[in-house]
Amino acid sequence: MSGYEILGWFVGIYIWLFANPIIALALYLLPIIIAFIRLHRNLPIIMIISLLFGWIFLLWLILVIWAAFGGQDDIRRQQ
Repeated sequence: MSGYEILGWFVGIYIWLFANPIIALALYLLPIIIAFIRLHRNLPIIMIISLLFGWIFLLWLILVIWAAFGGQDDIRRQQ
């Protein structure tokens, strides 16, 4: 794949997400949604970092992994 094709894919995804703001917003807030569903003990920290710096792809990816595989509340583990 050449550099122009990769650039074309990025531009196409950007245009598609711009045309579908609800999907873009859901993807942007995905770490918060996952942490909320899993009752993550660090939900406030994930929310703050995600809202302020979620537009940085690498940090967003780390937040998704942290929310998905991080610690849950002890209350939920006992059930």
